[in-house]
Amino acid sequence: VDIVFGNSVQPFFQHLEKVYSITGDPSAPRLYMFEGTAWPNGTANEVPQGGQMIMNRGASQICLEEWRQAIIKYPKRKFDQDALKLLIHDPNRKCEFIIMKREDRIIQFPALRDIKKRYDA
Repeated sequence: VDIVFGNSVQPFFQHLEKVYSITGDPSAPRLYMFEGTAWPNGTANEVPQGGQMIMNRGASQICLEEWRQAIIKYPKRKFDQDALKLLIHDPNRKCEFIIMKREDRIIQFPALRDIKKRYDA
């Protein structure tokens, strides 16, 4: 499960637009992504949540292309998040990454273990 909404999403998007000054600027190559969840061992995840992002389709094509090139460059990496982590730390990238905070009262990204825990409770 990538994401589940239990309420209307319009207030959620209005909240994000206000807090992160999200605009439809067609000249800004940006990806707005949520901070990642902790790994199963409890350590913080340096990689943002890769399944959900906000972007301008035109301006952000460079971001997607840089991500694609990072995946191609490191073929032995198992996940696209590995390439994303390398890209975020690349000082030569053209894409700007804006990492949005996860606010559990608004949005959650439950791991399978969390879903099982809720189901078994």
